Amino acid sequence: MIFSSFPKLIECLTHYCREVVHRKNFEIIQEFFQIDPDGAGATGKVYWTGWIDMMKANYEEFGY
Repeated sequence: MIFSSFPKLIECLTHYCREVVHRKNFEIIQEFFQIDPDGAGATGKVYWTGWIDMMKANYEEFGY
């Protein structure tokens, strides 16, 4: 499970859309763990950690 409920999915997506203008993807997605501790922060943590690591490596290597 990546999110614990549909409202938590919407909350995470809304947060992402607001923040992506000023911050990097990998910085924002980490906050999903606090927004949805029962989904993204629990059963979805392995999934999101993989994405965070990949995005951070791409940014460090290629600048985006």
